[in-house]
Amino acid sequence: MIRRSALVAVAMAATTACADNVVHDGAAAPPPIEITPRWARASGDGASQVPRGVAVDPDGEVFVVGEYGGTFELAGRLDTPKGSFVSGFVAKLGRDGTPRWSRRVGSSEDAAAFAIAVGRDGHAHVGGWFRGTMTVDGHTLISAGDTDAFLVELDRDGVAVRAMRFGDDGSQAITPIAAADDTVVAAGDFDGRIDLGGGALISAGQLDAFVARFERGAHVWSTRLGGPLRDQRPGVALGRDASVFVAATYRGPVDLGGGPLPDRFDGAFLARLSPAGAHVWSKGFPGEGWCFPTALAVGDDRVALAARFTEVVDVGNGPIASTSGEDALLAVFGEGGALRAAARFGGFGQDVIGGIAWDHGALWASGELQTTFGPLTTTGGPDLFVARLSGDLSLLAAARFGDEQEQRGTRVAVDPGGGGAVVVGSFFGALDFGVAKVASAGGLDRLGGDVFVASFGN
Repeated sequence: MIRRSALVAVAMAATTACADNVVHDGAAAPPPIEITPRWARASGDGASQVPRGVAVDPDGEVFVVGEYGGTFELAGRLDTPKGSFVSGFVAKLGRDGTPRWSRRVGSSEDAAAFAIAVGRDGHAHVGGWFRGTMTVDGHTLISAGDTDAFLVELDRDGVAVRAMRFGDDGSQAITPIAAADDTVVAAGDFDGRIDLGGGALISAGQLDAFVARFERGAHVWSTRLGGPLRDQRPGVALGRDASVFVAATYRGPVDLGGGPLPDRFDGAFLARLSPAGAHVWSKGFPGEGWCFPTALAVGDDRVALAARFTEVVDVGNGPIASTSGEDALLAVFGEGGALRAAARFGGFGQDVIGGIAWDHGALWASGELQTTFGPLTTTGGPDLFVARLSGDLSLLAAARFGDEQEQRGTRVAVDPGGGGAVVVGSFFGALDFGVAKVASAGGLDRLGGDVFVASFGN
């Protein structure tokens, strides 16, 4: 068995001296050109508001989902009704940031919208969790227990076309969604039983991940992923051939269909499923400490994974070591899950990549830096960063925004028609994007604050 000190020494060498630069240290990148903001908006009050997802439709219209307390006015005023602590929201903005509409997706108790994807027809597919009774434009859903998952389809004007509930008396939630043409893939985690339309899935441990495919609201297939312990926080993305990529955190022994994964306590796996939901390949990443996937994005012939990790992780070309307590990891995989590139980012502090998205072979990324991200350094508290990287994860451009308080990017989406990226996140204090300066009204939750949306050019 390799001692940890020896493993870390090998890892440090791998991230700083790899001749072909397949695995490299993002901190060593030269200063890049700056990112150009196009517009920015923000909303919030003294309560907490948290953005959870962003999507851009083929016309460049921007959709944002999340949860809010108090009053929220990103694209129209929303109030939290009596009896609810938190509600879900959906907001639509134009390509130039002009407000279109917003709506509450809430219940008689609490609810949160965690995921959104937009089809070619401009319909938005929204997923999350709720307690109590949820009524959406005449569609009434009643929770069976703790939290149930919901999936709602909204037309271009924000009117509900259909609404579905999934769950039993345990805890269930939809956390990511992907959509293409008439296909919608939803994923999440659950304990107990969940029937997504193809019969009950039963959790094997404390918490399992699930993935389900729907065509125009009809169930096509669904599957459970996990082992005897906790398997959760899945990310999902659709390939061009309608294959499904899934990344999640797992504990203990897990076999997704391709043989046992490395036995980890909070490790990460990446899997590919066929359009019919069959296992194609899967891989876990050995190491020490923990590794949590934070974002997943599929390009024409590659898939990118972002993660938070401590100590050491090996994504396929030798161990990579964190500089301190927690660093950000980016990895790109090709055919069969073979590693194409990997990079570590961060300094002495918590540095996180919250969202990634491919844009014609380049990768947009955003998150929070407490110390460094490439050539960027913080001004005090966690700052927002936005970056653009090449396919081999070389840094092309990056910018930092923030003050001495807290700012973070949580999700990224690319404008399929106009190019560039839209970033959502939460913040305290002020963000000066040049084209607009936004200020937070505060919040009770450290991870809450106010919501911002900002668009950036190539």
